Amino acid sequence: MGKRYQVGEVSRLTGVSVRTLHHYDRIGLLRPQQRTAAGYRLYGEQDLLRLQQILTLRYLGFPLKRIGELLDRPGFDLSASLRVQERVLRDRMAELARITAVLGELVTAYQRDRGWNWDLVIHASETVAAGLASQENSMTELFTPEQMQQFA
Repeated sequence: MGKRYQVGEVSRLTGVSVRTLHHYDRIGLLRPQQRTAAGYRLYGEQDLLRLQQILTLRYLGFPLKRIGELLDRPGFDLSASLRVQERVLRDRMAELARITAVLGELVTAYQRDRGWNWDLVIHASETVAAGLASQENSMTELFTPEQMQQFA
């Protein structure tokens, strides 16, 4: 049957507030597996896995409604989902490294020359814009039925 956790325990273990857990329950995103006779929520291991998915997808920028749709898809594959999330996070880390490097060049050039290098300003803008576009594209493409088939 597995261990059961009351809402306060889940909050302490995961760092998610009790209020947020109640909200997720209210909107149907994370319903606890059981309730005690007194009505207390009891979360199981599957609930903890679902919460992990919710938190990661929120971090990636998904709205709660979309997260619910993704997690409730027939044939949802948790392992495939984790692989896709890992890939997206690695891609985002690489984008952040590129943006950081370009901004560093811009600051260094400004301090050295006591003025703006407009080619670097434009390059910094292009790099950030490309990162934003990539992020938007990955959000709309993530977890399409075709991708789920690929990872299954």
